[in-house]
Amino acid sequence: MNDIFLSAPFDGRCEAVLAFIQELAGQRQLGAVRIDQSRPQAEPIADEIRSLLRGCRLAIADVTGNNPNVLHEVGLAQALGKPLILLSQDSPSSAPFNIRHLRILQYDPDKLQLLEPQILSAIGETSTPTEDLRAMLVPASLGRPTRDSWFVVVASPLSYRRARWARGGWKKLRRTSSDYVGLRGIQQAFGSLFGSDALPDNLDPDDFDDSALEQRANLYCVASPKANRWTAKLLEAIGRAWAPALEFRADPMSRDLRNVRVSIAADGNPLSPPGWSAGDGEDRHVRDFGIVVRAPNPWHPDLMVAVMAGRSSLGTEAACTVFTDPPSLRGLREKLRASGVDIEEHRRAFWILVSMRRQIGESEEAIRDSLSVDRVEALVKR
Repeated sequence: MNDIFLSAPFDGRCEAVLAFIQELAGQRQLGAVRIDQSRPQAEPIADEIRSLLRGCRLAIADVTGNNPNVLHEVGLAQALGKPLILLSQDSPSSAPFNIRHLRILQYDPDKLQLLEPQILSAIGETSTPTEDLRAMLVPASLGRPTRDSWFVVVASPLSYRRARWARGGWKKLRRTSSDYVGLRGIQQAFGSLFGSDALPDNLDPDDFDDSALEQRANLYCVASPKANRWTAKLLEAIGRAWAPALEFRADPMSRDLRNVRVSIAADGNPLSPPGWSAGDGEDRHVRDFGIVVRAPNPWHPDLMVAVMAGRSSLGTEAACTVFTDPPSLRGLREKLRASGVDIEEHRRAFWILVSMRRQIGESEEAIRDSLSVDRVEALVKR
């Protein structure tokens, strides 16, 4: 298990502290691996180090003696956006200038117990946007993706022409938005976090019978039932086990039968952000909202499912953004913790209500800075 990557000189000076850290990690059900203790790999050592660093949740490096190999691994950890803890038997002032500004825990190898509270605190508190993204997409309870695990993005992007039955399309190229934010964000996140070997499959539900939904897989379902019929089926299955039951319903006030508006309900009651005035001139086009739902797979609880969907394209983009954009995830871990949810445990289901605004003009792009997390709640087991 590679939860913590350990980096230290191989000259024996740091053996005691590494063993001590491994013991502390084991008390927290975490694995701590150092490159000389990892299982032999066919790949070159440099590639194995990068692979271990990419897959870890935290890197701890002992920079005693300013070992060049250790400093190189520190740089790799920083480049990958990993939380980093630095230790040294030397004075922090003797560290190279490019890491001297970082916090370095000085320790006495004969008094390792004095280091325990600092290590445990750092393990519990250290987080980066990259790790927040990993925790949202692939929580620790699922383990690290491998070639044998199956992660699937389920989406059938509804085009402008299909939605409006229009013969012509847009006259100018437009930036991708809506469902594509989720598709692009999930693929990019998997690539940066786990490498190209772990990229999820993309699946269009229109190519499959509904029975395929129940096969073993971790599913990311993008868009409302207008563009992805499996969203409705997945939310229905989740709602049978967890409360409130979240669903999309046809808006009775919709006048366009070819492009029916949908609304979101929680246990049958209309859902909207606090203070929201639905139906005004800005509703849906200028501003909209959506939901993120993450829960155990209804048919295979050891696996995970997630839904990102909004009432319109803007609401879906808001949901996809908060799920896949590291800066947008900032602070969400604490909000979930306040609701009794550990984001690293996929069996603890939750839902999020988010909203976003769009600039009006030639581009009509979503305004990322307007993204608002309006509600964060744990789902309750029925």
